[in-house]
Amino acid sequence: IKDMRKAEERARDRYENLLTRFSSINKSRELPLVREDAFQLYEGRIHYYQTLFNYVSQINKFKNAADVFFVDKCIM
Repeated sequence: IKDMRKAEERARDRYENLLTRFSSINKSRELPLVREDAFQLYEGRIHYYQTLFNYVSQINKFKNAADVFFVDKCIM
């Protein structure tokens, strides 16, 4: 879970950097450059959401396994 948390933090930092860069660019410059920056932001967002989903899924799996373990120990 620690490794997934670190991966999520790296993905979030990259996405925030891309978002800051995109919001600070001059939108009146060449359209292909703006489009490229928007596409990079889109890919960064998708990667961040996938990483976040994997991290949250892993936390839920751990929580469920811990619940089952402690219920089994209390019953026996």
